[in-house]
Amino acid sequence: MRVVRTTFKARDRATLIEVLSEIPGGPDLLAWFGGRLPSFHDGEILSLELDRKDATCRIRVHTWEMTREVDEAGYYKNVKDVMVSFELSGVTELSLEGFNHQNVIFGLFIERSDNGYRIGLEPCYGLSGAITAKTVRVALEPGIPSDSRRSSRSSARPLTADDSPVSPGLEDT
Repeated sequence: MRVVRTTFKARDRATLIEVLSEIPGGPDLLAWFGGRLPSFHDGEILSLELDRKDATCRIRVHTWEMTREVDEAGYYKNVKDVMVSFELSGVTELSLEGFNHQNVIFGLFIERSDNGYRIGLEPCYGLSGAITAKTVRVALEPGIPSDSRRSSRSSARPLTADDSPVSPGLEDT
């Protein structure tokens, strides 16, 4: 049976902050988001590099913060775009599936494991899985990466009066 995990926001916040605080670069990630945990919800994995010789892995993920403000078209505004690199050394376990042309994740989590740290990529569209390594380091590159497929606004928008909660053809008559 597969255990379904949720994004940073729904997990044990105190433990996640503690884990990120002990990882090199983790405090910078927390600071970028004003001391809050980034959710990585709808984040896009831009690249994944594996090196068997050194047992290393590098994952580049574009993420941002979605605000409650909407733009002129009615879509939520996104701010604090950043490309986050997770650099893992001493990879001991790897389980990945579904790599494709975009690789949007539902969420990302980091937790301690018996062998160091485990990073989980929760499935949405494309790549998902988990990687366990002895060490993890985080690096940030602010801005929207040139190879991202995301625009500067969210694909989500608030419901309006024109949005019907009932599927067409199922209305009461």
